[in-house]
Amino acid sequence: MIIKYNGENSQYKVKTKCLPFDAACNTNNGTKIRLITLNEIAENNGNITVTINLDVGESENVNEEVLKCLECPVCQQLMRPPIYQCTTGHSFCNICRTKLNECTTCRQPLSNTRNFSLEGFTAFVKYSCAYNQFGCNAIFAVNEISQHERSCEFKVYPCPISSCDYVAKYFAVKSHFKEMHNDCLVESTIYQGDFDPRYNCCTSETVKYLFEHCNIYKFTFKRSNEVCSFQVRILNDVDTNSKFFYVVSISDPERKQRKMTKSNLCLTRDVPITDYNVVSFLYSDLLSYRDFSNNDQIVYCCEIYEFKPVML
Repeated sequence: MIIKYNGENSQYKVKTKCLPFDAACNTNNGTKIRLITLNEIAENNGNITVTINLDVGESENVNEEVLKCLECPVCQQLMRPPIYQCTTGHSFCNICRTKLNECTTCRQPLSNTRNFSLEGFTAFVKYSCAYNQFGCNAIFAVNEISQHERSCEFKVYPCPISSCDYVAKYFAVKSHFKEMHNDCLVESTIYQGDFDPRYNCCTSETVKYLFEHCNIYKFTFKRSNEVCSFQVRILNDVDTNSKFFYVVSISDPERKQRKMTKSNLCLTRDVPITDYNVVSFLYSDLLSYRDFSNNDQIVYCCEIYEFKPVML
């Protein structure tokens, strides 16, 4: 803890350790300050204000067993809020959770239930920057670390292909992706495709990646028995003041002026997928949209925009 002695025009600060009760009762264990020092601080008015600051935010003061509970079972990193659980109660960091289909411990389904008890402990932990292995030695409280990491000079990006271990600065990853995974790359903020909604008996998924706005986007198009859905997720940390959204247009190649359009915000990497943050079209709506001949296809276009508020 830190004890501050504040006088009229000066201050004296001393840092000392918190002691157990039985040890603190022994005056020989206390921190001693000379009387002449206190007189110098008090000066003319003779008054001294004593302030005691208990610094409980240091990781070394947190029980090792608590830190072990905060360790994600998948990536072995300390978890940060929000911390979610499976239906049995096992917790995961939010980054790993978005990559899982089931609990890695008990194989039970994941849930949207948060572990508020563990989240409460994070306030007492100091977190190292995620890029410490690349040279950053910064340490921040849980409510400050994310803001630092978004602008950290050592920031790197992993290749979005899960089977690839390449990690580098943004433009190096972009060049690597174009060279090694070009079949999955979209080289603009617009992605177009087509499909025939009459053949919807099987489930399929198309995944593409695009590099724009210094972000890495994952575009997912899913088809199921009754609906087709579109989702765009930003895979890297994004400044909280930046907002990106995408617009999906279904068009008729023969009547270009006719469109069905829906939009939604791009998901950040920590946000779980729900029915409310994807763009979906029912096949019944698509089939009534136009008459189909043997080779007719539905053409879709997904375009990403950065939201820029108008300055008045």
